[in-house]
Amino acid sequence: MTSQMSNQALLSDSLTSAGAAQLIPSMSAIPPTGALFAAFLGYNPVEMILAGLPVAVTAGIAPATLALHTGVEWFPTTLAQAFMPSLALTFYVGAAISVISAVLCALRGEQYIHEVHGTGPVKAHSEQDPQESSGKSAR
Repeated sequence: MTSQMSNQALLSDSLTSAGAAQLIPSMSAIPPTGALFAAFLGYNPVEMILAGLPVAVTAGIAPATLALHTGVEWFPTTLAQAFMPSLALTFYVGAAISVISAVLCALRGEQYIHEVHGTGPVKAHSEQDPQESSGKSAR
């Protein structure tokens, strides 16, 4: 819940600093997961949201500001500020788990005994020649 609140706060701050504070309610309706996948696919949902708003809402916004929001940099940059701390944390946890698993693998030891269920360890090389045990000679 806090990550969603921080995402909305970053979005609100970005819209306010760009001079489009009246877009905050409609832009906050974008689901965070949908916004993230839209950015991965190179799709900017801001254009669709602006097209669905009444003209009275967008009339008070400067054309340069609208061009900024529908451009290719504003939406991914805003999302990056919201998602990068979580993404970095995910990579750090993954790296820590990898290091722990490497240490545990190293502590496993050199010898590994393959077991067949119910018969105990299987010897890799038989001490007796199979032909000698069958009674046949190789001659």
